Amino acid sequence: MILQRYVSKELLLTFIIAIAALMGIIFLGNAVRETKNIQGLFFNSVLVFLPYIIPDALVMSIPVAVLITCILVYGRMAAQNEITAIKASGLSVTKIVYPGLFIGLIFSLVVLYLNLNLVPQCRFEKKNLRTKAVLAFLELTSPEPSSIDLPGLDLSISYKSAEMGTLRGFSGVFGGSGNEKQNITAPVANVKFDEAQSVLILTLDHPLIETLITDAKGSHFQPTTSDEMVHKVPLSIAERTMRPCEMPYAKLRRFMKNKDYSKYSEAFLFTEKYKRFAQSLTPLLFALLAIPLGIITKKSSTAAGLGMAFIIGLVIYYPLMVLGELLGNRGALPPLLAVSIPVIFIFSIAVGLYVKILKR
Repeated sequence: MILQRYVSKELLLTFIIAIAALMGIIFLGNAVRETKNIQGLFFNSVLVFLPYIIPDALVMSIPVAVLITCILVYGRMAAQNEITAIKASGLSVTKIVYPGLFIGLIFSLVVLYLNLNLVPQCRFEKKNLRTKAVLAFLELTSPEPSSIDLPGLDLSISYKSAEMGTLRGFSGVFGGSGNEKQNITAPVANVKFDEAQSVLILTLDHPLIETLITDAKGSHFQPTTSDEMVHKVPLSIAERTMRPCEMPYAKLRRFMKNKDYSKYSEAFLFTEKYKRFAQSLTPLLFALLAIPLGIITKKSSTAAGLGMAFIIGLVIYYPLMVLGELLGNRGALPPLLAVSIPVIFIFSIAVGLYVKILKR
């Protein structure tokens, strides 16, 4: 018990440092990305989004933090001959393995809860906050050209300059696919954001409207002109519209029971469902792999540990996860098998390393 408490303490202290560093990097990266995506949006407005990034950031950083922690702690113990001393005293190496596996299991359960509930909800709320922040920004003065996508509204806007709700050199894409899509340009567009009714009102002066038409000749844009055009976009549409990745697990299951595959294929929905469980196994899998890897390589330096974590996570595991998701979405493989590709791969390597340790 004393030995296990010692290992647990080392793991916990190292994990806290690793998770703090990773979360800081992810927060900074998200802040920069939002500022870049919404050209000209003030940085303090972007900070509103950050609380809703926490669950997603934890899901990304917890597995990597577990991986780094186990490699560093067990690698240092092996490099300083502590594991050799444990074996010489007649104790089994498995005694010090349990704390690492326990940490991996606990954080897998944490990631599972985040994936099933908090992450989807926060993605949805962040999308709505981003939409309202962009619309409020359109009423400000911006002498620089900007291009803005309004998530969930099927609307993309660009303009050369803006002054108190007047956009000059306006161009926009309205609607999604099919006959609903319109490309509209206008010398001047007046923007009003009615927050009480949650409606964006665009008044376009002498617009050129190109509507996508599909007929016997195929798909083509048909141009028309008008003296004035008023386009209203109810934000309630974006607020009600949830993509599968924004649905809590219970809502996703109800959505799948309806078997409405007009917008999302069956393979895509099942991949999204199984992916949440497969990703939740990542902390446990990384602990399974990192413990024997640290013992065998005997790397005690932080640089070596970070290097191995980079190769395992960013070069091997996450590309396999993306590949599996892609194959599952396209129906090339059964969704459950597709999202299990990185799980099977890492687990197989971990088992081989444990066999090697036990034979020593």
